[in-house]
Amino acid sequence: MTLRTRRRWLVASSLLLCTLLTATSAAATPLPDDDDDDDEFDAVVWISDVEVNEDEGSATFTVFKTGRTKTQVSVDVYTVDGTATANTDYIETSATVTLPRRRNATKTFVVPIVDDAIDEQKETFFAVLSNPVGVAIRKEAGVATIRDNDRAGVVVDVGDGLYVLEGDQPDTFSIRLQSAPAAPVTVAVVTDDAQLSLSPATITVDAKNWTQAHEVVVTAVEDGLDEDDPHFAEIDVELQSADSNYDRMELKPIPVTIGDADALLVSIIGPHAGAPQQTATFEAVVNAGERATSPTTGRPSMPETQWPTAPSRHSSSLRRIPDRT
Repeated sequence: MTLRTRRRWLVASSLLLCTLLTATSAAATPLPDDDDDDDEFDAVVWISDVEVNEDEGSATFTVFKTGRTKTQVSVDVYTVDGTATANTDYIETSATVTLPRRRNATKTFVVPIVDDAIDEQKETFFAVLSNPVGVAIRKEAGVATIRDNDRAGVVVDVGDGLYVLEGDQPDTFSIRLQSAPAAPVTVAVVTDDAQLSLSPATITVDAKNWTQAHEVVVTAVEDGLDEDDPHFAEIDVELQSADSNYDRMELKPIPVTIGDADALLVSIIGPHAGAPQQTATFEAVVNAGERATSPTTGRPSMPETQWPTAPSRHSSSLRRIPDRT
């Protein structure tokens, strides 16, 4: 073998050896794990928003994680007031949420909701992420919106209707709120009719007694006047409060029927058989109760008297007034 040929063979052998060593080294080196391909802080977490009705019991946030990590990660979550108040509208809550190392993972964060009886606007609070371990925060806070389920209103119960008899027979009605007021409500019952007396004239309703039915007694004063029987009046209910839902709330007037209980003078004219025509004056004495009615006409019965056409709820009798002339 010539010297030139020997040199060529040595170069080729060296190249072959280098190739074999490179291949062996590559085969012996494992491929990188997919989980190690990303730096752990390439993974992020964020938290959802949520909207609930007040009577649903709780608000559930979702904490999301995307991106693989070498180990499981964690993040703290806690609540912060918005327009809602902790432990009044919702229960103050905090927790540490742990998420696995896989690329996509979720965990929930549950906050109890207080179902109060106050008529309110929508209210909000926040769930805030902090203190991340092994992960970065992309969206720090989730918003919870609470939809109210209460409506302000007043229930006035008059039963079958209010009927009072002058100086004798009172009647009652009751007033109750439909929701707890945010501030005390002063309820005033008033009337333009001087013949009516109302007791009590004012009632104070607050968050402690709003479920109670507050009774008002209606009495008609004996005025000594011969009036239509029955005649009518109205009672107004007026509200004042620092709670704008109840302040100056407009309510319909309450109608009252008043029975007249005053004496009437009635003339009964003869003639009678065997006697000359004459005129006698009687006093109609009005008493509480039901008037007797004629079995033939169905109208209140009293011999030879003219009764008013309006219905009445009291009975009468006649007593002759002696002629003193």
